[in-house]
Amino acid sequence: MVVSTRLKALLGAGFVLLSACSANSSHTSTAATSATSLATSPATAARASVSTPATSSAPAEAASGSCYTGSWVSTDYAQQSQGETTHGGSGFHLSISSGEMTVDFTGMQPVTLSGSVEGQGIFSGSEQAPVTFSPSGTFTIVAKGTSNVTFESKFNGAASFGDPIPANSFPSSGIHGSYRCSGSTLSLTVPTPQGPTTWTLARS
Repeated sequence: MVVSTRLKALLGAGFVLLSACSANSSHTSTAATSATSLATSPATAARASVSTPATSSAPAEAASGSCYTGSWVSTDYAQQSQGETTHGGSGFHLSISSGEMTVDFTGMQPVTLSGSVEGQGIFSGSEQAPVTFSPSGTFTIVAKGTSNVTFESKFNGAASFGDPIPANSFPSSGIHGSYRCSGSTLSLTVPTPQGPTTWTLARS
C-alpha cells in the first residue's frame, strides 16, 4: 500500500492499505477527486470514482523479532467488503528498514474488483514513510512521507484505464495495522471502513 498512504487500506493499501477517501461520482476518463495510496487500498481508491457499502474488521497475530526488515515483493492484495472482493496486485516492491517503509509500484499487476463493482485498478509511482513495528505484531505509520503515487481504474469492461489521479490522501489518525512474518513471507493487514485489507509479500 508512502506505503503509508496505501497501507491503511492496505495495503492501500491502495499498501496498505490502506484510511480512505471515497466520493460519490461515476467513473469517467478523468476523475475529479484524489485516491489514497498506502493508507487506502486499490479498492478504496477505486471508490473515489464508485461508491460502495462499508464494513469493518481487523485480524491480528503476534510476531516477534525483526523478521519484517528487508526487501519484499507483492504476491497478492486482498480486500472483502459488502458485495465486493478484490484480489491481485502482484509484482510491486516493498522495502522495510529501521524506522522506514518504501513502496515502489513499478511492475505492479492490476487488482481485479468483482461483485457489486466490476473492474480493475493499478497504482504507479513510489512512496516512503516512517513506520514502527512492535514485537506484539502491530505496526504504525503516524505521518505521511514523500509520494508521487497515482491510481488508474477502469470499470464495466472498458478497453483502457482512465486518467491517473493522485493517491496522496493520509488519515489524520495515522495508519494502524497488524503483521505476520514467517521469514520468507510477510503479510500486512489494515482495517478500513470498507473492510480489512491484506497485502501478502514474499522475500526478494
